[in-house]
Amino acid sequence: MRRLSFFLADAWRIAGPFWRSEERWRARLLLGVVVLLNLSLVGMSVLLSYWNREFFNSLQAKDADAFWALLFWWRQTESGPMPGFVFVAVLYILIAVYQLYLRQALQIRWRGWMTRQVLDRWLADRAYYRIALTDPGTDNPDQRVAEDLRMFVDNTLALGLGLMRSVVSLFSFILVLWGLSGPATLFGIEIPGYMVWVALVYAVVGTVLAHWVGRALIPLNFNQQRVEADFRYALVRLRENAEGIALYGGEADERRGLVQRFQALIETGGPSWSPPSG
Repeated sequence: MRRLSFFLADAWRIAGPFWRSEERWRARLLLGVVVLLNLSLVGMSVLLSYWNREFFNSLQAKDADAFWALLFWWRQTESGPMPGFVFVAVLYILIAVYQLYLRQALQIRWRGWMTRQVLDRWLADRAYYRIALTDPGTDNPDQRVAEDLRMFVDNTLALGLGLMRSVVSLFSFILVLWGLSGPATLFGIEIPGYMVWVALVYAVVGTVLAHWVGRALIPLNFNQQRVEADFRYALVRLRENAEGIALYGGEADERRGLVQRFQALIETGGPSWSPPSG
């Protein structure tokens, strides 16, 4: 729990300044609309679950009028008026596309603001030069400005919105499953709404297994980002020094260095690899 609180505090220390900056009102408005559309998608998913029930009931009853009504216009059901699939699908697509568009617009604004702030701090008082002299352990700060900020913004929004949508979906579909599933008897004990308990157990077991398997991927992902940046830096350095390398015939040495960096990249993510000779 303490590690989680430290993680959340560090994340907010990085993300908080943007939401208090001069961009805060536009960013908060965008976030509010994205959250509203995200919740609307959950509501559409619940509506689709009820539509599926009515649609397959019409197939089972061989009710042609109900079948065509549920496909193309609407039908009065026990749960109330049910729109046709065409209307539901079109509305769902519009909400999903607009939600993605606004979320990406927020990502661009957030990343742009953070990039400008980090660049200002990196270039101020020749920090870029002092880091190279006094802290050689800080690898590829230029690559981190380009890549780490993008990943932070994208993953923060994706995880935050995904968590919210999952929690709302959980409570929404608990009500749906409780209404659809009857009692079940297990070892002489009657369990009401058994599908709810089965779904909860399945979700908990899946979450624990995913955490147990994925925990080892965290340091691997960090190391892979580092060696990917090293490899990109070596390629950029080759292009910037192309004239000198060509004049002094340094292609063999450059190739050797590039292959070594690529070897480190491969070893981070999988089995070893041997470069072709020549």
